[in-house]
Amino acid sequence: MNNVNFGATNEDFNGHDLEHLEELNKALTAGHEYSDTLPGAMTNGAVQQYESLDKTLRLVTYEMKNLKFWPDLPKDQAYNTVEEFDVQNSYGNNGTPFFNMGGAPVERDTGYSRHVGKVKYVGTQRQVHHNLTLVRAAHGPVVAREVKNGAMYILGEQERWLIEADDSVNDLEYAGVSSQIISGDTNSKFQAQAFDGYGSTNSVNINLGGDILDEDNMEDISLVVLNNMGYPTDMYLDTKAHSDFSRSFFPKQRIAAPGSQVRGGITVPDFQSSAGTFDLKSCVFRRPRRGYLTVANNASAPATPVISVAPTSPVDALGKFAAADAGSYYYVVSAFNEYGESAGVASAVIAVSAGDKVTFTIADQASTYGFLIFRSIKGGAATTSEFISRVVKGTTTTVVNDYNENLPGLSKAQLMKMDADNVQFKQLAPLMKMDLAITGTAYRWMQLHYGMPLVFTPRFNVVVRNIGRNS
Repeated sequence: MNNVNFGATNEDFNGHDLEHLEELNKALTAGHEYSDTLPGAMTNGAVQQYESLDKTLRLVTYEMKNLKFWPDLPKDQAYNTVEEFDVQNSYGNNGTPFFNMGGAPVERDTGYSRHVGKVKYVGTQRQVHHNLTLVRAAHGPVVAREVKNGAMYILGEQERWLIEADDSVNDLEYAGVSSQIISGDTNSKFQAQAFDGYGSTNSVNINLGGDILDEDNMEDISLVVLNNMGYPTDMYLDTKAHSDFSRSFFPKQRIAAPGSQVRGGITVPDFQSSAGTFDLKSCVFRRPRRGYLTVANNASAPATPVISVAPTSPVDALGKFAAADAGSYYYVVSAFNEYGESAGVASAVIAVSAGDKVTFTIADQASTYGFLIFRSIKGGAATTSEFISRVVKGTTTTVVNDYNENLPGLSKAQLMKMDADNVQFKQLAPLMKMDLAITGTAYRWMQLHYGMPLVFTPRFNVVVRNIGRNS
Protein backbone atom coordinates (compact mmCIF):
# COMPACT_ATOMS: atom_id res chain seq x y z
CA MET A 1 0.00 0.00 0.00
CA ASN A 2 1.37 3.36 -1.00
CA ASN A 3 2.01 5.88 1.64
CA VAL A 4 -0.07 9.04 1.32
CA ASN A 5 1.40 12.23 2.69
CA PHE A 6 -1.32 14.59 3.94
CA GLY A 7 1.15 17.16 5.11
CA ALA A 8 1.93 19.00 1.89
CA THR A 9 5.00 21.17 1.74
CA ASN A 10 5.82 24.16 -0.42
CA GLU A 11 7.48 21.85 -2.99
CA ASP A 12 4.62 19.34 -3.46
CA PHE A 13 2.58 21.10 -6.23
CA ASN A 14 4.45 20.52 -9.48
CA GLY A 15 7.24 22.68 -8.32
CA HIS A 16 4.97 25.54 -7.25
CA ASP A 17 4.81 26.56 -3.69
CA LEU A 18 1.59 27.40 -1.83
CA GLU A 19 2.05 31.13 -2.30
CA HIS A 20 2.02 30.82 -6.11
CA LEU A 21 -0.97 28.48 -5.99
CA GLU A 22 -2.96 30.96 -3.93
CA GLU A 23 -2.20 33.70 -6.51
CA LEU A 24 -3.39 31.40 -9.32
CA ASN A 25 -6.59 30.57 -7.44
CA LYS A 26 -7.23 34.29 -6.86
CA ALA A 27 -6.80 35.08 -10.55
CA LEU A 28 -9.40 32.50 -11.59
CA THR A 29 -12.06 33.45 -9.03
CA ALA A 30 -15.37 34.73 -10.36
CA GLY A 31 -15.99 37.82 -8.26
CA HIS A 32 -18.31 40.84 -8.39
CA GLU A 33 -15.94 43.26 -10.01
CA TYR A 34 -18.35 44.26 -12.81
CA SER A 35 -20.83 45.84 -10.44
CA ASP A 36 -18.16 47.97 -8.83
CA THR A 37 -15.91 49.03 -11.69
CA LEU A 38 -16.02 50.00 -15.35
CA PRO A 39 -15.72 47.10 -17.81
CA GLY A 40 -12.34 48.36 -18.98
CA ALA A 41 -11.00 48.12 -15.47
CA MET A 42 -11.92 44.45 -15.03
CA THR A 43 -9.00 42.10 -14.57
CA ASN A 44 -8.19 38.46 -13.87
CA GLY A 45 -11.04 35.94 -13.95
CA ALA A 46 -13.70 38.65 -14.05
CA VAL A 47 -12.99 39.39 -17.73
CA GLN A 48 -14.15 35.85 -18.66
CA GLN A 49 -17.60 36.21 -17.11
CA TYR A 50 -20.68 36.56 -19.31
CA GLU A 51 -22.87 39.48 -18.39
CA SER A 52 -26.28 38.46 -17.09
CA LEU A 53 -28.89 41.17 -17.86
CA ASP A 54 -32.49 40.59 -16.87
CA LYS A 55 -34.71 40.84 -19.98
CA THR A 56 -37.49 42.53 -18.02
CA LEU A 57 -37.12 46.31 -17.82
CA ARG A 58 -37.94 47.40 -14.29
CA LEU A 59 -40.15 50.49 -14.25
CA VAL A 60 -39.80 52.96 -11.40
CA THR A 61 -42.00 55.70 -12.88
CA TYR A 62 -45.78 55.74 -13.40
CA GLU A 63 -47.85 53.18 -15.28
CA MET A 64 -51.30 53.29 -16.88
CA LYS A 65 -52.96 52.22 -13.63
CA ASN A 66 -51.60 55.41 -11.99
CA LEU A 67 -53.74 57.50 -14.35
CA LYS A 68 -57.19 58.27 -12.93
CA PHE A 69 -58.63 61.42 -14.47
CA TRP A 70 -57.72 60.89 -18.14
CA PRO A 71 -59.31 57.40 -18.44
CA ASP A 72 -62.53 58.73 -16.85
CA LEU A 73 -62.75 61.87 -18.96
CA PRO A 74 -65.39 61.59 -21.74
CA LYS A 75 -63.87 62.16 -25.21
CA ASP A 76 -65.41 63.73 -28.29
CA GLN A 77 -64.27 65.03 -31.67
CA ALA A 78 -63.34 68.68 -32.23
CA TYR A 79 -63.79 70.04 -35.76
CA ASN A 80 -62.02 73.37 -35.45
CA THR A 81 -59.28 74.99 -33.41
CA VAL A 82 -62.02 76.92 -31.60
CA GLU A 83 -64.99 74.93 -30.33
CA GLU A 84 -68.25 76.60 -29.31
CA PHE A 85 -71.05 75.42 -27.06
CA ASP A 86 -74.34 76.83 -25.80
CA VAL A 87 -75.55 77.02 -22.21
CA GLN A 88 -79.12 77.46 -20.98
CA ASN A 89 -79.36 78.96 -17.49
CA SER A 90 -83.13 79.45 -17.11
CA TYR A 91 -86.55 78.51 -18.43
CA GLY A 92 -87.66 82.11 -17.96
CA ASN A 93 -86.90 84.99 -15.64
CA ASN A 94 -88.19 84.75 -12.08
CA GLY A 95 -91.61 86.03 -11.08
CA THR A 96 -95.02 84.71 -10.07
CA PRO A 97 -96.61 82.39 -12.64
CA PHE A 98 -100.16 83.35 -11.58
CA PHE A 99 -102.41 85.68 -13.56
CA ASN A 100 -105.95 87.11 -13.41
CA MET A 101 -108.92 85.16 -14.66
CA GLY A 102 -109.56 86.11 -18.22
CA GLY A 103 -106.12 87.63 -18.56
CA ALA A 104 -102.85 86.26 -19.96
CA PRO A 105 -99.67 85.09 -18.22
CA VAL A 106 -96.54 87.23 -18.37
CA GLU A 107 -94.21 86.50 -21.27
CA ARG A 108 -90.95 84.89 -20.14
CA ASP A 109 -87.66 84.58 -22.04
CA THR A 110 -85.35 81.58 -21.78
CA GLY A 111 -81.73 82.44 -20.93
CA TYR A 112 -79.07 81.26 -23.39
CA SER A 113 -75.37 82.08 -23.79
CA ARG A 114 -72.57 80.90 -26.06
CA HIS A 115 -69.05 80.03 -24.93
CA VAL A 116 -65.83 78.96 -26.63
CA GLY A 117 -62.77 76.84 -25.94
CA LYS A 118 -59.41 76.84 -27.73
CA VAL A 119 -57.58 73.73 -28.89
CA LYS A 120 -54.07 73.46 -27.48
CA TYR A 121 -51.13 71.32 -28.55
CA VAL A 122 -49.24 68.77 -26.46
CA GLY A 123 -46.27 66.75 -27.66
CA THR A 124 -42.80 65.34 -27.28
CA GLN A 125 -39.90 64.85 -29.72
CA ARG A 126 -37.91 61.62 -29.70
CA GLN A 127 -34.79 60.30 -31.44
CA VAL A 128 -33.09 56.92 -31.82
CA HIS A 129 -29.71 56.54 -33.52
CA HIS A 130 -29.68 54.10 -36.44
CA ASN A 131 -26.91 51.91 -35.04
CA LEU A 132 -29.00 51.26 -31.93
CA THR A 133 -31.62 49.60 -34.14
CA LEU A 134 -29.00 47.10 -35.39
CA VAL A 135 -27.78 45.74 -32.08
CA ARG A 136 -29.46 43.04 -30.02
CA ALA A 137 -31.43 45.22 -27.61
CA ALA A 138 -32.16 43.84 -24.18
CA HIS A 139 -35.74 45.06 -23.97
CA GLY A 140 -37.16 44.73 -27.47
CA PRO A 141 -37.05 47.03 -30.52
CA VAL A 142 -35.73 50.38 -29.35
CA VAL A 143 -37.92 52.54 -31.62
CA ALA A 144 -41.08 50.78 -30.47
CA ARG A 145 -40.07 51.18 -26.84
CA GLU A 146 -39.29 54.85 -27.28
CA VAL A 147 -42.66 55.42 -29.01
CA LYS A 148 -44.33 53.81 -26.00
CA ASN A 149 -42.24 55.99 -23.66
CA GLY A 150 -43.31 59.08 -25.58
CA ALA A 151 -46.96 58.12 -25.34
CA MET A 152 -46.69 57.52 -21.59
CA TYR A 153 -44.93 60.86 -21.15
CA ILE A 154 -47.82 62.68 -22.85
CA LEU A 155 -50.48 60.78 -20.91
CA GLY A 156 -48.73 61.49 -17.62
CA GLU A 157 -48.42 65.19 -18.40
CA GLN A 158 -52.08 65.27 -19.47
CA GLU A 159 -53.12 63.67 -16.19
CA ARG A 160 -51.66 66.61 -14.29
CA TRP A 161 -52.27 69.52 -16.65
CA LEU A 162 -55.83 68.70 -17.71
CA ILE A 163 -56.76 69.79 -14.20
CA GLU A 164 -54.03 72.27 -13.25
CA ALA A 165 -53.28 74.12 -16.52
CA ASP A 166 -54.19 77.80 -16.67
CA ASP A 167 -54.12 79.74 -19.92
CA SER A 168 -54.16 83.02 -18.01
CA VAL A 169 -50.66 82.16 -16.73
CA ASN A 170 -49.33 80.60 -19.95
CA ASP A 171 -51.24 81.07 -23.20
CA LEU A 172 -49.82 77.80 -24.58
CA GLU A 173 -51.70 75.84 -21.90
CA TYR A 174 -55.26 74.66 -21.74
CA ALA A 175 -57.83 76.41 -19.69
CA GLY A 176 -57.63 73.53 -17.23
CA VAL A 177 -60.59 71.97 -15.45
CA SER A 178 -59.88 73.76 -12.15
CA SER A 179 -59.52 77.17 -13.79
CA GLN A 180 -62.75 76.68 -15.76
CA ILE A 181 -64.66 75.71 -12.62
CA ILE A 182 -63.34 78.72 -10.69
CA SER A 183 -63.96 81.05 -13.65
CA GLY A 184 -67.55 79.83 -13.93
CA ASP A 185 -68.08 80.40 -10.23
CA THR A 186 -68.58 84.14 -10.68
CA ASN A 187 -69.91 84.13 -14.26
CA SER A 188 -73.66 84.81 -14.11
CA LYS A 189 -74.14 83.08 -17.46
CA PHE A 190 -73.23 79.76 -15.78
CA GLN A 191 -75.53 80.37 -12.79
CA ALA A 192 -79.08 79.01 -12.76
CA GLN A 193 -81.52 81.91 -12.53
CA ALA A 194 -84.48 79.94 -11.15
CA PHE A 195 -83.26 80.13 -7.55
CA ASP A 196 -82.08 83.72 -7.20
CA GLY A 197 -82.29 84.58 -3.52
CA TYR A 198 -82.57 80.93 -2.46
CA GLY A 199 -78.91 80.23 -1.84
CA SER A 200 -78.14 79.07 -5.38
CA THR A 201 -74.92 81.09 -5.53
CA ASN A 202 -72.94 78.74 -3.29
CA SER A 203 -69.30 79.21 -4.26
CA VAL A 204 -67.69 76.19 -5.93
CA ASN A 205 -64.23 77.52 -4.98
CA ILE A 206 -63.91 76.15 -1.45
CA ASN A 207 -60.98 76.96 0.84
CA LEU A 208 -60.42 74.51 3.71
CA GLY A 209 -57.73 76.76 5.15
CA GLY A 210 -55.47 73.84 6.12
CA ASP A 211 -58.20 71.65 7.63
CA ILE A 212 -58.00 67.92 6.96
CA LEU A 213 -60.84 66.34 5.00
CA ASP A 214 -63.44 64.84 7.28
CA GLU A 215 -67.06 63.72 7.03
CA ASP A 216 -68.45 67.14 7.91
CA ASN A 217 -66.61 69.11 5.24
CA MET A 218 -67.18 66.31 2.71
CA GLU A 219 -70.92 66.73 3.27
CA ASP A 220 -70.63 70.54 3.03
CA ILE A 221 -68.70 70.25 -0.24
CA SER A 222 -71.23 67.90 -1.82
CA LEU A 223 -74.11 70.10 -0.65
CA VAL A 224 -72.69 72.98 -2.70
CA VAL A 225 -72.97 70.85 -5.85
CA LEU A 226 -76.49 69.74 -4.97
CA ASN A 227 -77.66 73.32 -4.36
CA ASN A 228 -76.27 74.21 -7.78
CA MET A 229 -78.43 71.42 -9.30
CA GLY A 230 -75.52 69.05 -9.82
CA TYR A 231 -74.96 65.43 -8.80
CA PRO A 232 -71.28 64.55 -8.24
CA THR A 233 -69.88 61.18 -9.26
CA ASP A 234 -66.12 61.33 -8.53
CA MET A 235 -63.67 63.19 -6.33
CA TYR A 236 -60.05 63.35 -7.53
CA LEU A 237 -57.67 64.03 -4.67
CA ASP A 238 -54.12 63.73 -3.38
CA THR A 239 -53.03 60.33 -2.04
CA LYS A 240 -52.19 61.92 1.31
CA ALA A 241 -55.58 63.65 1.58
CA HIS A 242 -57.32 60.33 0.84
CA SER A 243 -55.14 58.52 3.34
CA ASP A 244 -55.81 61.09 6.07
CA PHE A 245 -59.56 60.86 5.42
CA SER A 246 -59.45 57.07 5.65
CA ARG A 247 -57.37 57.19 8.85
CA SER A 248 -60.10 59.18 10.56
CA PHE A 249 -62.15 55.96 10.53
CA PHE A 250 -59.48 53.86 12.29
CA PRO A 251 -60.66 54.61 15.83
CA LYS A 252 -64.33 54.02 15.03
CA GLN A 253 -65.82 50.86 16.51
CA ARG A 254 -65.70 47.75 14.33
CA ILE A 255 -67.13 44.44 15.45
CA ALA A 256 -66.06 41.22 13.76
CA ALA A 257 -68.50 38.31 13.62
CA PRO A 258 -67.40 35.22 15.58
CA GLY A 259 -64.97 33.13 13.55
CA SER A 260 -64.49 35.78 10.87
CA GLN A 261 -61.12 37.09 9.80
CA VAL A 262 -60.15 40.56 11.04
CA ARG A 263 -58.30 42.77 8.57
CA GLY A 264 -56.31 45.78 9.78
CA GLY A 265 -56.76 49.24 8.34
CA ILE A 266 -59.52 50.72 6.22
CA THR A 267 -59.71 52.58 2.93
CA VAL A 268 -62.79 54.66 2.16
CA PRO A 269 -63.61 54.07 -1.53
CA ASP A 270 -66.65 56.36 -1.73
CA PHE A 271 -68.77 58.79 0.26
CA GLN A 272 -72.53 58.86 0.72
CA SER A 273 -73.69 62.44 0.73
CA SER A 274 -76.92 64.40 0.39
CA ALA A 275 -76.02 64.77 -3.29
CA GLY A 276 -75.62 61.00 -3.72
CA THR A 277 -72.69 58.61 -3.52
CA PHE A 278 -69.45 59.59 -5.22
CA ASP A 279 -66.16 57.69 -5.60
CA LEU A 280 -62.92 58.84 -4.00
CA LYS A 281 -60.05 58.48 -6.50
CA SER A 282 -56.64 59.34 -5.12
CA CYS A 283 -53.88 59.81 -7.65
CA VAL A 284 -50.13 60.42 -7.47
CA PHE A 285 -50.59 63.24 -10.02
CA ARG A 286 -52.79 65.13 -7.56
CA ARG A 287 -49.91 65.46 -5.11
CA PRO A 288 -49.09 69.15 -4.56
CA ARG A 289 -45.89 70.75 -5.79
CA ARG A 290 -43.78 71.46 -2.72
CA GLY A 291 -40.05 72.20 -2.92
CA TYR A 292 -38.23 74.44 -5.39
CA LEU A 293 -35.23 73.56 -7.57
CA THR A 294 -31.74 74.50 -6.50
CA VAL A 295 -30.37 73.82 -10.02
CA ALA A 296 -32.19 74.43 -13.33
CA ASN A 297 -33.63 71.21 -14.80
CA ASN A 298 -32.71 72.07 -18.40
CA ALA A 299 -29.89 73.98 -20.05
CA SER A 300 -32.46 76.04 -22.00
CA ALA A 301 -34.54 76.87 -18.93
CA PRO A 302 -34.69 80.56 -17.97
CA ALA A 303 -31.97 82.17 -15.93
CA THR A 304 -32.50 82.49 -12.19
CA PRO A 305 -34.88 85.43 -11.72
CA VAL A 306 -34.09 88.62 -9.82
CA ILE A 307 -36.38 90.00 -7.12
CA SER A 308 -35.93 93.67 -7.96
CA VAL A 309 -38.16 95.14 -5.23
CA ALA A 310 -37.99 93.57 -1.78
CA PRO A 311 -41.21 92.28 -0.23
CA THR A 312 -43.37 94.70 1.71
CA SER A 313 -46.49 94.00 3.78
CA PRO A 314 -49.14 96.71 3.41
CA VAL A 315 -52.55 96.35 5.03
CA ASP A 316 -55.14 95.26 2.45
CA ALA A 317 -58.86 94.58 2.70
CA LEU A 318 -58.34 91.36 0.73
CA GLY A 319 -55.47 90.19 2.93
CA LYS A 320 -56.17 86.86 4.62
CA PHE A 321 -53.17 86.71 6.94
CA ALA A 322 -54.81 86.15 10.34
CA ALA A 323 -53.41 86.91 13.78
CA ALA A 324 -52.09 83.34 14.00
CA ASP A 325 -50.21 83.89 10.71
CA ALA A 326 -48.37 87.02 11.88
CA GLY A 327 -44.62 86.48 11.77
CA SER A 328 -41.60 86.45 9.47
CA TYR A 329 -41.46 84.74 6.06
CA TYR A 330 -39.17 84.21 3.11
CA TYR A 331 -40.29 83.96 -0.52
CA VAL A 332 -38.54 81.96 -3.23
CA VAL A 333 -39.09 82.60 -6.96
CA SER A 334 -38.19 80.46 -9.98
CA ALA A 335 -38.89 81.10 -13.68
CA PHE A 336 -40.29 78.65 -16.25
CA ASN A 337 -40.64 78.30 -20.01
CA GLU A 338 -41.34 75.42 -22.41
CA TYR A 339 -37.93 73.86 -21.72
CA GLY A 340 -38.01 73.75 -17.96
CA GLU A 341 -37.58 75.63 -14.72
CA SER A 342 -34.79 77.72 -13.28
CA ALA A 343 -33.24 77.50 -9.86
CA GLY A 344 -35.10 79.40 -7.17
CA VAL A 345 -33.89 82.64 -5.63
CA ALA A 346 -34.80 83.66 -2.08
CA SER A 347 -36.06 87.06 -1.01
CA ALA A 348 -35.09 88.99 2.07
CA VAL A 349 -37.06 88.12 5.19
CA ILE A 350 -40.40 89.94 5.51
CA ALA A 351 -42.45 90.62 8.64
CA VAL A 352 -46.20 90.13 8.13
CA SER A 353 -49.04 91.26 10.41
CA ALA A 354 -52.69 90.29 10.52
CA GLY A 355 -54.68 91.85 7.67
CA ASP A 356 -51.62 92.38 5.47
CA LYS A 357 -50.82 91.23 1.99
CA VAL A 358 -47.26 90.72 0.78
CA THR A 359 -46.15 92.38 -2.43
CA PHE A 360 -42.83 92.33 -4.30
CA THR A 361 -41.55 92.83 -7.83
CA ILE A 362 -39.59 90.51 -10.14
CA ALA A 363 -37.33 92.07 -12.78
CA ASP A 364 -38.13 91.61 -16.45
CA GLN A 365 -36.65 88.41 -17.86
CA ALA A 366 -36.24 87.13 -21.42
CA SER A 367 -37.34 83.65 -22.56
CA THR A 368 -39.67 83.31 -19.60
CA TYR A 369 -43.39 82.49 -19.57
CA GLY A 370 -44.02 83.07 -15.88
CA PHE A 371 -42.84 82.48 -12.35
CA LEU A 372 -43.38 79.93 -9.57
CA ILE A 373 -43.81 81.40 -6.09
CA PHE A 374 -42.84 79.56 -2.90
CA ARG A 375 -43.21 80.68 0.72
CA SER A 376 -41.49 79.50 3.87
CA ILE A 377 -43.19 78.33 7.03
CA LYS A 378 -43.71 81.05 9.63
CA GLY A 379 -40.38 81.81 11.25
CA GLY A 380 -38.61 79.24 9.06
CA ALA A 381 -35.58 79.55 6.81
CA ALA A 382 -35.89 80.08 3.05
CA THR A 383 -35.12 76.38 2.57
CA THR A 384 -38.52 75.50 4.13
CA SER A 385 -40.35 77.27 1.30
CA GLU A 386 -43.13 75.36 -0.47
CA PHE A 387 -45.18 76.16 -3.56
CA ILE A 388 -48.12 78.56 -3.36
CA SER A 389 -48.85 79.79 -6.92
CA ARG A 390 -47.84 80.42 -10.51
CA VAL A 391 -47.98 83.95 -11.91
CA VAL A 392 -47.85 85.23 -15.48
CA LYS A 393 -44.89 87.38 -16.50
CA GLY A 394 -45.70 91.08 -16.73
CA THR A 395 -45.01 93.19 -19.80
CA THR A 396 -42.03 94.88 -18.10
CA THR A 397 -41.77 93.85 -14.47
CA THR A 398 -43.94 91.34 -12.63
CA VAL A 399 -45.70 92.36 -9.43
CA VAL A 400 -46.58 89.51 -7.06
CA ASN A 401 -49.32 89.90 -4.45
CA ASP A 402 -49.75 87.21 -1.82
CA TYR A 403 -53.05 87.53 0.03
CA ASN A 404 -52.56 84.18 1.80
CA GLU A 405 -55.20 82.63 -0.48
CA ASN A 406 -53.00 79.61 -1.15
CA LEU A 407 -51.17 77.94 1.72
CA PRO A 408 -47.70 76.49 1.07
CA GLY A 409 -47.48 72.88 -0.08
CA LEU A 410 -51.15 71.97 0.42
CA SER A 411 -53.21 70.00 -2.07
CA LYS A 412 -56.43 70.50 -4.02
CA ALA A 413 -59.28 68.18 -4.84
CA GLN A 414 -61.91 68.30 -7.57
CA LEU A 415 -65.43 66.98 -6.99
CA MET A 416 -66.76 66.28 -10.47
CA LYS A 417 -69.86 65.20 -12.33
CA MET A 418 -68.05 62.95 -14.78
CA ASP A 419 -70.45 62.66 -17.68
CA ALA A 420 -70.42 64.05 -21.22
CA ASP A 421 -73.08 66.66 -20.40
CA ASN A 422 -70.75 68.28 -17.86
CA VAL A 423 -67.17 67.76 -19.06
CA GLN A 424 -65.42 66.43 -22.17
CA PHE A 425 -62.05 66.31 -23.79
CA LYS A 426 -62.50 67.65 -27.32
CA GLN A 427 -59.70 66.33 -29.50
CA LEU A 428 -58.87 67.75 -32.89
CA ALA A 429 -56.39 64.91 -33.42
CA PRO A 430 -55.86 61.78 -31.31
CA LEU A 431 -52.46 60.82 -29.97
CA MET A 432 -50.34 60.35 -33.10
CA LYS A 433 -46.77 59.91 -34.34
CA MET A 434 -45.33 62.22 -36.98
CA ASP A 435 -41.98 61.29 -38.53
CA LEU A 436 -39.39 64.01 -39.09
CA ALA A 437 -36.93 64.31 -41.96
CA ILE A 438 -33.84 62.11 -41.70
CA THR A 439 -30.88 64.46 -41.89
CA GLY A 440 -28.35 62.16 -40.23
CA THR A 441 -27.99 58.61 -38.98
CA ALA A 442 -30.88 58.88 -36.55
CA TYR A 443 -34.64 58.37 -36.66
CA ARG A 444 -36.51 61.41 -35.35
CA TRP A 445 -40.20 61.86 -34.75
CA MET A 446 -42.80 63.80 -32.80
CA GLN A 447 -45.72 62.44 -30.84
CA LEU A 448 -48.61 64.86 -30.69
CA HIS A 449 -52.07 65.34 -29.22
CA TYR A 450 -54.37 68.23 -30.12
CA GLY A 451 -57.36 69.07 -27.97
CA MET A 452 -58.73 70.71 -24.84
CA PRO A 453 -60.91 69.95 -21.83
CA LEU A 454 -64.28 71.73 -21.75
CA VAL A 455 -66.38 72.11 -18.61
CA PHE A 456 -69.85 72.93 -19.87
CA THR A 457 -71.49 73.34 -16.46
CA PRO A 458 -68.75 74.57 -14.09
CA ARG A 459 -71.05 74.93 -11.06
CA PHE A 460 -71.89 71.22 -11.09
CA ASN A 461 -68.34 70.73 -9.79
CA VAL A 462 -66.22 71.97 -6.89
CA VAL A 463 -62.55 72.84 -6.43
CA VAL A 464 -61.36 72.31 -2.85
CA ARG A 465 -58.18 74.23 -1.98
CA ASN A 466 -55.73 74.15 0.92
CA ILE A 467 -56.47 70.63 2.12
CA GLY A 468 -54.45 70.04 5.28
CA ARG A 469 -52.24 67.05 5.94
CA ASN A 470 -51.27 65.09 9.01
CA SER A 471 -47.54 65.31 9.62
